[in-house]
Amino acid sequence: MIRDEILNCMLLFQATLAKAFMLEISTYSGLAVALFCLAVALALFWFVRGIDSNANSIRTNLVASLFVAYIAFIAGIDRTDPSLQVLDFWKGFHIFWFSEC
Repeated sequence: MIRDEILNCMLLFQATLAKAFMLEISTYSGLAVALFCLAVALALFWFVRGIDSNANSIRTNLVASLFVAYIAFIAGIDRTDPSLQVLDFWKGFHIFWFSEC
Protein backbone atom coordinates (compact mmCIF):
# COMPACT_ATOMS: atom_id res chain seq x y z
CA MET A 1 0.00 0.00 0.00
CA ILE A 2 2.79 2.47 0.85
CA ARG A 3 4.60 1.39 -2.29
CA ASP A 4 1.55 2.33 -4.39
CA GLU A 5 1.33 5.75 -2.77
CA ILE A 6 5.01 6.40 -3.44
CA LEU A 7 4.56 5.28 -7.04
CA ASN A 8 1.58 7.63 -7.44
CA CYS A 9 3.60 10.52 -6.02
CA MET A 10 6.47 9.76 -8.39
CA LEU A 11 4.14 9.71 -11.39
CA LEU A 12 2.57 13.01 -10.36
CA PHE A 13 5.99 14.57 -9.89
CA GLN A 14 7.09 13.43 -13.37
CA ALA A 15 3.93 14.87 -14.90
CA THR A 16 4.53 18.15 -13.08
CA LEU A 17 8.11 18.32 -14.39
CA ALA A 18 6.90 17.68 -17.94
CA LYS A 19 4.28 20.43 -17.60
CA ALA A 20 6.87 22.82 -16.16
CA PHE A 21 9.20 22.13 -19.10
CA MET A 22 6.41 22.74 -21.61
CA LEU A 23 5.44 25.92 -19.77
CA GLU A 24 9.03 27.12 -19.93
CA ILE A 25 9.22 26.41 -23.65
CA SER A 26 5.95 28.23 -24.34
CA THR A 27 7.06 31.18 -22.19
CA TYR A 28 10.34 31.66 -24.02
CA SER A 29 8.84 31.11 -27.46
CA GLY A 30 6.02 33.58 -26.73
CA LEU A 31 8.51 36.15 -25.51
CA ALA A 32 10.63 35.62 -28.62
CA VAL A 33 7.63 36.22 -30.89
CA ALA A 34 6.66 39.32 -28.88
CA LEU A 35 10.21 40.71 -29.09
CA PHE A 36 10.31 40.10 -32.83
CA CYS A 37 7.01 41.93 -33.33
CA LEU A 38 8.14 44.80 -31.12
CA ALA A 39 11.41 45.05 -33.06
CA VAL A 40 9.48 45.21 -36.35
CA ALA A 41 7.20 47.90 -34.92
CA LEU A 42 10.21 49.91 -33.71
CA ALA A 43 11.86 49.63 -37.11
CA LEU A 44 8.68 50.85 -38.81
CA PHE A 45 8.28 53.79 -36.46
CA TRP A 46 11.93 54.81 -36.76
CA PHE A 47 12.57 54.33 -40.48
CA VAL A 48 9.26 55.29 -42.09
CA ARG A 49 9.33 59.07 -41.96
CA GLY A 50 5.92 59.56 -43.59
CA ILE A 51 4.13 58.53 -40.40
CA ASP A 52 5.92 61.01 -38.14
CA SER A 53 3.48 62.65 -35.71
CA ASN A 54 3.01 63.21 -32.00
CA ALA A 55 0.79 60.13 -31.66
CA ASN A 56 3.36 57.92 -33.35
CA SER A 57 6.08 59.40 -31.17
CA ILE A 58 4.09 58.28 -28.13
CA ARG A 59 3.61 54.83 -29.69
CA THR A 60 7.34 54.59 -30.42
CA ASN A 61 8.15 55.32 -26.79
CA LEU A 62 5.58 52.74 -25.69
CA VAL A 63 6.99 50.05 -27.98
CA ALA A 64 10.57 50.85 -26.92
CA SER A 65 9.61 50.67 -23.26
CA LEU A 66 7.87 47.32 -23.78
CA PHE A 67 10.91 46.02 -25.66
CA VAL A 68 13.26 46.96 -22.81
CA ALA A 69 10.84 45.52 -20.23
CA TYR A 70 10.64 42.18 -22.08
CA ILE A 71 14.44 42.03 -22.37
CA ALA A 72 14.70 42.73 -18.64
CA PHE A 73 12.10 40.04 -17.93
CA ILE A 74 14.02 37.46 -19.96
CA ALA A 75 17.28 38.44 -18.27
CA GLY A 76 15.80 38.13 -14.79
CA ILE A 77 13.29 35.31 -15.18
CA ASP A 78 15.41 32.81 -13.23
CA ARG A 79 16.88 35.19 -10.66
CA THR A 80 15.09 34.57 -7.40
CA ASP A 81 17.90 34.70 -4.85
CA PRO A 82 17.49 37.67 -2.49
CA SER A 83 20.50 39.87 -3.19
CA LEU A 84 20.81 43.61 -3.56
CA GLN A 85 21.61 43.39 -7.28
CA VAL A 86 18.48 41.37 -7.95
CA LEU A 87 16.35 43.85 -6.04
CA ASP A 88 17.82 46.73 -8.03
CA PHE A 89 17.26 44.80 -11.26
CA TRP A 90 13.59 44.20 -10.49
CA LYS A 91 13.11 47.82 -9.42
CA GLY A 92 14.39 48.88 -12.84
CA PHE A 93 12.15 46.30 -14.50
CA HIS A 94 9.10 47.70 -12.74
CA ILE A 95 10.03 51.23 -13.75
CA PHE A 96 10.07 50.22 -17.41
CA TRP A 97 6.97 48.04 -17.06
CA PHE A 98 4.85 50.69 -15.34
CA SER A 99 6.05 53.50 -17.59
CA GLU A 100 3.59 52.17 -20.19
CA CYS A 101 0.55 52.74 -18.01
